[in-house]
Amino acid sequence: MRHLLPALLALPLAACVKFDLDEGPGDHALDFIGDPSCVTAEPPLTVPGRFTVEAWVKADKERADGPYPLIMWPGAVELFVDEDGRALITDGTEARVGASFPQSWMDGELHHVAGTWDGGTLRLFLDGALTGFAEATLFSNSAPDMYFGCHPFNQWHHQGLIDEVRLSREVRYPSDFTPLAGDFEPDDDTISLWHFSEGDGKKTADAMGKAQADLVAVDWVDFTLGDSEPADSGT
Repeated sequence: MRHLLPALLALPLAACVKFDLDEGPGDHALDFIGDPSCVTAEPPLTVPGRFTVEAWVKADKERADGPYPLIMWPGAVELFVDEDGRALITDGTEARVGASFPQSWMDGELHHVAGTWDGGTLRLFLDGALTGFAEATLFSNSAPDMYFGCHPFNQWHHQGLIDEVRLSREVRYPSDFTPLAGDFEPDDDTISLWHFSEGDGKKTADAMGKAQADLVAVDWVDFTLGDSEPADSGT
């Protein structure tokens, strides 16, 4: 991997967190089956000077091999697990300049994954724990499409669930935090919010009313984010 800035070596491994789930009608998530599952979305119209991207993700089982894309906006920002099983947030270029962490969220558990950018520094969070940071420049050559659970140029595909994707024009998490296992709420800093609440069809809509996305080989499943509790783990 070329030119990837190193993550902070002194940071400890993030503790695994287990989230209790309650299923019910009207609450849904997207289930990706691997190739050719893909969601192609319209990105935000404006490029922010500060930024947060976050989502809830769950592999269908523990998976050692990558890559597994979560949120991919080529030339802007990308959040994914690479071929070496590392979690990354990068500038979306082939150089993959950004922050990495030697642990994957593709372990069969539900995880909150977030990345922030203050105009100079990228930070990567897993379940609220700061796991790496690096200097980077985002949105250098933003592509006209954004992708959830796939990267069609590289033929990368997620396997498992994705629920709740939010993009914000502000740094929501300057340091460690406790994720709230529930739907993201829109506010003045929200620029794009995907609840995946439709439950059927081949399209999903941004809750801000500004964008749509097309679904290919993606299933709807009943799914509700529930309360969280620490898991017993030596991770």
